Order: sequence, then structure tokens, then C-alpha cells
Amino acid sequence: MKAPSILIFASLSVSLACVESTVEQTSCRGLSEKTVGITGEEFRPCATEIMAALDTLQRQLRHMSQGDSTARPQARETSRRLSRLIRQVDAKEPAAIAKLRWSEEATRSFYSYARVAAQNYSGTLRRWDDSSFREGSRLHAKARSSYQQIR
Repeated sequence: MKAPSILIFASLSVSLACVESTVEQTSCRGLSEKTVGITGEEFRPCATEIMAALDTLQRQLRHMSQGDSTARPQARETSRRLSRLIRQVDAKEPAAIAKLRWSEEATRSFYSYARVAAQNYSGTLRRWDDSSFREGSRLHAKARSSYQQIR
């Protein structure tokens, strides 16, 4: 009876290895491990990916609101990608310590605005709400302004 258990364990190990090898490589990977002083220079590539995902998601949500039937599945995928990017940046420390992670105001502001804009867009995707979309768009615009200041 040990043979089936070994087969199950071996299959599970192979499956996990396959999942691990297909994890999306992004500029944001590893930033969650950094505890102090993320500079604009090192964060900019990640911020560029987050900004692009926000832009795409906003456009897809607009198309969805106009009745485009293909927009919802595309928006879901973009929203999942945006969530993965943000999780790759999120600190593992309490908020008070996490504030020390950002060495520049522009990077801290960008990340804060982008994170909340993503949450608003995600909520809009689950259940359309004009005010949530407008708030997401407002925060998205603030994120863009901060993004332009990242050196």
C-alpha cells in the first residue's frame, strides 16, 4: 500500500515544481523582502508595470461599461495580474515599519495611490459601481502624477 502514497507525493512534487517554474517574472519580484529605502531608481521598472496594468484595466472597464462582452474576461485577467504585482511589493511588516521602505515621497505616494486605485477597480469589476470607478480613476490619476515624479 505504500506505492500509491509515494506516487501521490511524487505527482504533487512535480506539480508544485511546474507551478513554481511558471510564476510570472516581473520587475516587482523581491521588493516585498526589502525593508528599508526602496529608491525610485530601483522601483521605477515595477511602477511602470503597475501603471501599465492600471491603464489597461481602466480602458477595459470603460469598454465593459459600454457593453463590450469581451472586456470583462480581459479585465479579470488584468486585475489578477495587477494584484500579483502589488503582492510582490507588499511589505511583510506592520504599516509603521513599511513606511520606512520608501526612501522618496514620490515612490511612497505612487504605491499608495496605485494600490487603492487597483482595489477600487477590482470592486468595480465584481459589481459595477460608477462611484467606485470614478474614485479608482481619480486615484489612478494621482498615481500617474506621482509616477512622473519618480526618478
